[in-house]
Amino acid sequence: MALASVVQHFHPYARYAQTIMHSIEVFIETLRRSGLIDEVQLHHLVEEFWSVSQPFGATLTSLTSFLIGRQVLTEWQVAKLREKKFKGFFLDQFVLLDHVDSSSDSSRYLARDRTSGRLVVVTVSARGSKEFETTRYDVEEL
Repeated sequence: MALASVVQHFHPYARYAQTIMHSIEVFIETLRRSGLIDEVQLHHLVEEFWSVSQPFGATLTSLTSFLIGRQVLTEWQVAKLREKKFKGFFLDQFVLLDHVDSSSDSSRYLARDRTSGRLVVVTVSARGSKEFETTRYDVEEL
């Protein structure tokens, strides 16, 4: 009998644990695809998370709390990643950190300039028809 079958047979929460592990794996893959954290840093963070998590104590919520606590992700980024969205975190040299507000023709985001590290507010306006939409943005210093 395969080990997974034995665990499933003798442990009533094995299926639950497999579901949790799958959700963590999907989140990590979505995070990897986003490019928000480079591969080496992601590997080290995941190793550190596993070392501090109790067996069967690791959940997607505990992982995301860990990453937010380490200040490598924001709550907004985590929410988008949990929706399996891995695009739209970058605009030229800016990393979008949080959605501030929206109007009928624009959205404002808190962002970090990757070259200087400064925090800015980026206002993104879509121009043109949906088919030929171009993105225009303005940057405000904080």
